[in-house]
Amino acid sequence: MQDENNNGIDDELERARAQLEADKDKLKWIIRRRMAVGSFLALLSFGGFYAVIGLFISLDTAKTMAEFNSIVVTIVGALISLLLSYYGTSYLFDKDKLR
Repeated sequence: MQDENNNGIDDELERARAQLEADKDKLKWIIRRRMAVGSFLALLSFGGFYAVIGLFISLDTAKTMAEFNSIVVTIVGALISLLLSYYGTSYLFDKDKLR
């Protein structure tokens, strides 16, 4: 057993554990980035849909869609919160690397 830092744990085990944690952390950030990109694309598609749909629907259909505005606002709010949480956590984890 080789223990250069005298903490009672084999250095090979420490390196393997640190590598495993680094790989797991990298995978977490890949998943978070995918969620943020998906959220951004969904927000773009919602915005594009609502910007263009007004040109092609009748007044009755517009009144029906107006009843569902609260649902759309909730979904858009959830997507925006995903984006903001990704930006916030990436800032918090990267601010130490900026110095």
